[in-house]
Amino acid sequence: MKLSNFKIITKIGMGFGILIAVMVMLGMTALSQLNALDSSTQQIATSNLPKVQLSATIRDVVNVIRRGEARHVMSDSEQEKDSQEARIKTARKKLEELEANGL
Repeated sequence: MKLSNFKIITKIGMGFGILIAVMVMLGMTALSQLNALDSSTQQIATSNLPKVQLSATIRDVVNVIRRGEARHVMSDSEQEKDSQEARIKTARKKLEELEANGL
C-alpha cells in the first residue's frame, strides 16, 4: 500500500493524527518534568529554606555580639559598659537557644 493510493482526506487525517500523537507525548513529558520540578521545589521550601533562615538569624545575633564587644572595649563610662554587657548577655542567650533549636 503506497501513500499515493490514499485519498487526500485520509492523508490529511493521518497528518492530524500524527500531530495529535506528538502533542500528547509532549504534554506527558511536560507533566513529568513539572512533577520533578514540584518535588525539587518542595525540598527547597521544607528543608533548605528554614536552614538558610536559621543560619542568617544566627549570623545576625553573632554580629550583635561582636558590635557589643567592640562598643564595650571603646566605651569610657561604666554605665555604657554595663549596658553593652547586658546586650551581649541577652544575645548569647538567644544564640544558645537558636543553636539548640537548629541542631
